[in-house]
Amino acid sequence: MGSVRAKVILENNGIYEWDVIIEKECIRYSVGVCDSEKFNYGVFAGDQPNACVLDSYGLYLINFGNTKITVHLDMNKRTCIFTIDGTMYSEVSTCNNLSSKLYPVVSLYYPGRFRIQSHQKRI
Repeated sequence: MGSVRAKVILENNGIYEWDVIIEKECIRYSVGVCDSEKFNYGVFAGDQPNACVLDSYGLYLINFGNTKITVHLDMNKRTCIFTIDGTMYSEVSTCNNLSSKLYPVVSLYYPGRFRIQSHQKRI
């Protein structure tokens, strides 16, 4: 298991979006944000109370190769929504009252391989 937390802080106001491309499947992953500099790298992000993530535990994706997850973080409203391969899901209810300082975070199991990129909107 491996976890990564970005060094960049997403804070105060604004709307942030980024894509996480799953290039090689794994048995479990978490993608989202955490609200603490004390992120525990030894614990899966989906199991931490200070994280707002899409956790694959119990989530079955049919097209695992090059699956694209888009994170939509609205710091004005302190909400988070995820899109999987173009399908936008409801606001994550467990992410209420997000902190004013958040960090992007990803956890995955071997042999998973992810790529993070700037969100590209279709014209």
